[in-house]
Amino acid sequence: MLQRQSSLPPKLRSKSTIFLDMVEFYYSTFQSFIQGTPYFNALPTDARRTLVQHNSRTSGTYNSVFIVRETNALDNLAYAAGCCNIYGYENYNTFKKFISNLEPNGVFCKVMLFIIGFSGNCSITELNNTDYMTTTTSAISLIQIQNIIVTMFWKYLNYQYGFLGAVKCFHSQIKFILNMLRWIEVGYTAQHSDMVDTLVENIDRSLVVYS
Repeated sequence: MLQRQSSLPPKLRSKSTIFLDMVEFYYSTFQSFIQGTPYFNALPTDARRTLVQHNSRTSGTYNSVFIVRETNALDNLAYAAGCCNIYGYENYNTFKKFISNLEPNGVFCKVMLFIIGFSGNCSITELNNTDYMTTTTSAISLIQIQNIIVTMFWKYLNYQYGFLGAVKCFHSQIKFILNMLRWIEVGYTAQHSDMVDTLVENIDRSLVVYS
């Protein structure tokens, strides 16, 4: 996608619609990542919909930071220009700081995506009394999944870094995610918010149709 963007005529390279299509793709790949797991598919439809609605913004942002780092997207002039045009130069610099502060271990980042994706709520959401898991079974199933993933993650961190290193590493990433949550609320533009809202609605609709 970066190569295709760079091959466009100069006037089109930083066009907002082209750039937002790429950002939307980063968000949607996370959902494919989660939906490909037996954990997600074992949950009832209402629980899956709740996870999508409560976690997509944070998990999509985390996934975007990870993908941009792994692909060196900000070294691509067309992508960097599109980022500045949509979010502004200040947010562009903030995004670069998030990339530099992201845990270098790619396996760590992928497991964190699972933890975020299966959290009861990892985004700042508005109260909606009709939006909840309708059965105790759904809630218990989700807790069991969370226990499996977090236990696996903690064992991996201890193996990689030792106990103290694991504590420091996990602590730094919790701080990272909290800072990211604050940035999501104050840094995103109306265009970005509309794009994410539409994406979440489409995913939610697909879960209802294919359930």
